[in-house]
Amino acid sequence: TTAGERVQNHQRTAQAAWAWALEDEQRSDPFLACWGRGSGKSTNVEAIVAALSARRRRRYCLFVCATQDQANDHVADIGRRLSADWFERFYPEAAKPKVGKYGEKRGWNRTRLAAENGFTVDAVGLDTAMRGIKIDADRPDVIVADDVDRGADSAKVTDRKMVHLTQDLLPTMAPHGVVLAVQNLVLPNGIFARIMGV
Repeated sequence: TTAGERVQNHQRTAQAAWAWALEDEQRSDPFLACWGRGSGKSTNVEAIVAALSARRRRRYCLFVCATQDQANDHVADIGRRLSADWFERFYPEAAKPKVGKYGEKRGWNRTRLAAENGFTVDAVGLDTAMRGIKIDADRPDVIVADDVDRGADSAKVTDRKMVHLTQDLLPTMAPHGVVLAVQNLVLPNGIFARIMGV
């Protein structure tokens, strides 16, 4: 393996260890990862969200991306993971949609997955306006930020997205909420460059 591959393997291991150490109702430091394209960052993050549901370590996840379409695609991918035969065999309540009093599915689509075990993940694009997010009494207890920057973003667009993230979304977190953020650096003054202090 090359030095770059070894670094990426180490980063993925660190990310998995961070996720596995999360305990229900306990705060944790955020996990920020600046990985290059092709490193499997989105795949890993989707697997972590599925694992948090399976292990009942969190109840409500916001999956935040630059656009609503991107976020929808990730939530759909998580849904495919949760619906896999092997996953359902070991974690049946995480793999089944939550149903209402009359048997109707309570959100199992491209923008929301609500599982029988009480876990919900919502897709949020920074190009949309959402604030005050919660389900019943539950506020988001994990916020995933994946590819929040786009190479074509102007300074004005970046500033608007930063405000949306920091003033509308992050303040909605539960007291024990955690943040998992991954991105490749596509902008020298983008959101992720600011977060990482580069």
